[in-house]
Amino acid sequence: MSSQGIMRVIVRGRFGQLSVHALEYLRANQDQHEVHRSRFTPEGTLTYDSLIDFFSLRYEIRLTEDHSDSRAAERTLNEAERFFRTMGFTQRDLKTSVMDMGAVRTRRQTGQASLEV
Repeated sequence: MSSQGIMRVIVRGRFGQLSVHALEYLRANQDQHEVHRSRFTPEGTLTYDSLIDFFSLRYEIRLTEDHSDSRAAERTLNEAERFFRTMGFTQRDLKTSVMDMGAVRTRRQTGQASLEV
C-alpha cells in the first residue's frame, strides 16, 4: 500500500504586462477573487490585490510515494503556469510555500507547536 500525502501549496507572484482584455476581465471579476473567498482546492483558487499587481493561487494536492515539498512545488508551479497560459495572463516572480498537512497533524498529536497558516 502506498502512502499518500496531502500538501497545501501557495504559489505567489506578480502579474506581468496584461492585455487590455485580460485587465478588463480581472477588474470585472475582482470581487470573486478576494482573499476572504480563497480556499485550498485541487484546481487552485486565484486571489489578487486591488491594484491587480500581486496574486496567489492556493492548491491542495495529494501525492503518493514521494510527497516531498519539492515535488509538490514543481507540480503546482506547472499547474499555475498552465492556468495563466490558458487565461492569457502573463506572470513573473513565482514563488511557492508548501505545507505537508500530515506533518501538521503529527505535530498536533505529539503536542508540538503547529505551523501557522
